[in-house]
Parts: sequence; structure tokens; C-alpha cells
Amino acid sequence: MQGDRDELLRGGQASGAFIDPAVHGGGGDPNAAKLNQAQRTADSGVDKLKQGLAELNQAEETGHGVMGTLEEDRARIENVNRNLDTIESDLVISQRLITNLLKRLYTDKIIIAITCLIVTGVVAIIIYASIEPQQDSFNVPDQAKPPVPATRLLRG
Repeated sequence: MQGDRDELLRGGQASGAFIDPAVHGGGGDPNAAKLNQAQRTADSGVDKLKQGLAELNQAEETGHGVMGTLEEDRARIENVNRNLDTIESDLVISQRLITNLLKRLYTDKIIIAITCLIVTGVVAIIIYASIEPQQDSFNVPDQAKPPVPATRLLRG
């Protein structure tokens, strides 16, 4: 019995070592069966812990990979934001230029319209002058006539 006790206190001979029922009191020792069951449970628990640790390490590596990818994506998004700011400022400048061009276009249209009116007036006067060549009589009121210079009166 002292040997069994010493063996139990030492934790068994090796991982996965089972107690031989023939050595420990014959074939029907209930403690030996329980110890064997406890050893199998402990070994199973250790295996599951090792498996869990391996999965945890794999998850940590995956997390580091994801963090690297997220850092690259963040840098790309910041670059896109800078590009969008540049594009937005370029669009504002373009809008101002288009507005100025439209103002010039409308100003040019007004100048062309006034020029057309003047040309039409000149053409109308020329046509009137060619149709009515005798234009000696103008009915101008006396108040609108310029004063007659004194030198003309003395001569004649």
C-alpha cells in the first residue's frame, strides 16, 4: 500500500501510464479503475488544453495578419481622403472658371446684339438715303438751331 501511495503522490510513472490491476491487488480493485479513469480524463484534458493553446496561437497569428491588413487599408483610405480633398478643391476652381466663362459668353452675346442693332441702323439709314435722295428740307424747330455766327452777318 505504501508503494501505491508513493506512486499516486508522484503523479504516476509517465503521462498516459495506467495502473495495472494485477499488480495492485488483483482484478477487482475499484480504486484502480477510478484512478485509470482519472488518468484518462486528465490526459484527455491535457490534450484538449494543448489543442486549445494551438488554436489560440493560430487565432493570434490570424489577428496579427488582420491588423496588418487593416493598417494597409487605413493608409489607403487616408490616401483616398486626401485625393478626394484635392479633387473637391479642383472642382471648386473649375466651377469658378466655368462661371467666369459663362459671364464672358453672355457679355459677348450682348455686345454682338448691340453691334447687330447698330449695323442694322446704319444699313437702314443707307437704304433710306438711297431711296430718298432729296433731303434738303428738315423740319428743325428754331430753338434747336445753332446761333448764326456774327461773321456771316457782316459778309453778307
